[in-house]
Amino acid sequence: MKNILMKVITISALSIGAAGCDLQTAAYPPSSPVGVEQMQTKSFIFSKNQVFNGTITALQNLGYIIKRSNKAAGTISVIGSTKSTSTPGRTVNNKVCHGKGENQKCHTVTTQEPSKSATTCDYGTVTITTDHFMKMANVRLNFRVKETTSSQNGQKAETDSQITDPAFYQNIFDQISRSTFMNS
Repeated sequence: MKNILMKVITISALSIGAAGCDLQTAAYPPSSPVGVEQMQTKSFIFSKNQVFNGTITALQNLGYIIKRSNKAAGTISVIGSTKSTSTPGRTVNNKVCHGKGENQKCHTVTTQEPSKSATTCDYGTVTITTDHFMKMANVRLNFRVKETTSSQNGQKAETDSQITDPAFYQNIFDQISRSTFMNS
């Protein structure tokens, strides 16, 4: 009787545990806020201190510059390398016609488009928290790309957008995993 009761309890516990796993691994569309958070978050079975050190190493290995870090708060701010591009101005010839039939006269209007330059830079913040119940460190990455464009006539435009490529985040998490494991 005791064996049967233990088997029932074990099967029940496994069923509840499996149901809990299904809830945690539910996929959300990457464009939704929950999907973005899911893509940017990963748990590690290491201490917060080990993961923090591994994250610093990983980000430096990937070429990021550490702007600020606070181990007690579990935060890291990084900036990537700046990439500059320039597009030279080009000459555009447009044919312009006036009149109809035999009276039609055409000529070419030449215009010069201004040259443009763009500077892009990715930057990010990392937050590392501890799940004391599960004895895990949770890492949340949030990276953005900033692009500044300017034209020859002095006009500037700046855009700032979140990086939403899952492969980008997975690459960083893989590097954090390797660095944390190697440093442990």
